[in-house]
Amino acid sequence: MAKTIQVEVDPSSKQVISNYFVATRRSRPECSLPITAISKLTALAESHARLRLSPTVTYEDAIAVIRLYEQSMSYVHGKSICTTVCPQMEMDFEKPAQIHDTMLRFSLWLDKYIKTYIRDHSMTSRDSSMGFY
Repeated sequence: MAKTIQVEVDPSSKQVISNYFVATRRSRPECSLPITAISKLTALAESHARLRLSPTVTYEDAIAVIRLYEQSMSYVHGKSICTTVCPQMEMDFEKPAQIHDTMLRFSLWLDKYIKTYIRDHSMTSRDSSMGFY
């Protein structure tokens, strides 16, 4: 059922994925993030939206996928991959409040990270009312 849902990517999702890509290429040239990463992150965000049975890829879907990507990069390249300090990545999925807090902290870190490497950064930080899980 989820597989058949046609999803549309909202502008804030496209923007945060694009900004993350640019910031990562600027801050981590040794990782050689390929141009195809944008389409792969977008496809993962679309899959995340489908898992929620949603027809729209939201900002929160994009943040969840970027967090997963950051965690994967730290496993492959080591914790030093984060040139700015990433918030704690581990979370207990049996504690919904902890999941929300962790995702909020990651979102705030991501906003700061992007602003560090993109001067004309137009993404605005979300507040504690974010709809994470």
